[in-house]
Amino acid sequence: MWRDYFKKGKIAGLDIEDKHLKLGKRVHIFKGSQENPKDLSKIIKLFKNFDFIIDDGSHLNNHQIKTFKLLFPYLKNGGLYFIEDVQTSYMLKYGGDGFYLNNRKTAVNYFKTFIDKINYQEIENPFLKVDYFSKNITEIHFYHNFIVIKKDKNVEKSNILVNNAKYPKGKNLLFLRKKIKLIKYLFHQIRAFIYKFLDQIKI
Repeated sequence: MWRDYFKKGKIAGLDIEDKHLKLGKRVHIFKGSQENPKDLSKIIKLFKNFDFIIDDGSHLNNHQIKTFKLLFPYLKNGGLYFIEDVQTSYMLKYGGDGFYLNNRKTAVNYFKTFIDKINYQEIENPFLKVDYFSKNITEIHFYHNFIVIKKDKNVEKSNILVNNAKYPKGKNLLFLRKKIKLIKYLFHQIRAFIYKFLDQIKI
């Protein structure tokens, strides 16, 4: 199907079963598992980078997350990453959780955090650590059982904050007011650390 739709595209497929299909020189089928980074690396070595990546593999939550972390850097700017069958985030058999919907180990919850990453320039926190995904994702779309992530340079600045902070302006006691604001930021940083610790010890 993909060969016929993309008339000039080169296509790579990975399956745990042997697929003896004669689909032409543009289609390469690899035997392996997405669980094994070496199997994915073989495809990366041959193709270098990709316009589209589709994860329609095991549907196990940890596989979906680990595969994304490994493959996404090889997606071209403007490219799309598709993850199918994410309903497994709510199914125990696949490492999901239908009881505690905030379980951070599910794929859906992992990708929910990307909403914050896309908006990282708007987060008022001068101590914020900005990662690779924050700088290279501009869109994420959630559908029924389906997630789509767009890769591109995320460089749009905030129209309110500068370097994730909003310091006072003016001339009167400016140095002192900036120091007070920094102390407030430090207080909120400590508060956030406590909240994160409490989240970690929740049963």
